Amino acid sequence: MDFDTLRDIDKMFARRWDVFVVACLSEQESLRFNQLAHVVSEHSRTRIADSTLNRVKDRLMRSGLVAQDTQDDGHPAYSLTEAGKAQARFIRALTEAVNDSDEVANGEDPDRDETNPKSPNDDSPPQAA
Repeated sequence: MDFDTLRDIDKMFARRWDVFVVACLSEQESLRFNQLAHVVSEHSRTRIADSTLNRVKDRLMRSGLVAQDTQDDGHPAYSLTEAGKAQARFIRALTEAVNDSDEVANGEDPDRDETNPKSPNDDSPPQAA
């Protein structure tokens, strides 16, 4: 077990909304505040209060994960920094690993090639034709 990585994961999930904000910004080039609030609420299936989103956004900006830019019309927009993009890739890999483990727990093999009856991970003897 890599406990340094585990500590990073623990920090990442210490605050409820941080992961949703980073994940939502990873799917867009940049979002204005109200757009971000809408997307986060939609994906979390829970409305995020403007005051909460403002605190989360400010914390992520202080952490160097989110940057504020000014759009052509003068309104601020928010996007991920390179560090934020790296964290988003980690979140995506973690969610994919969880989905794969759910498939295995349900009796599915995520590595099995259904078009090839003998997959590389299949140790059963070949069937007689």
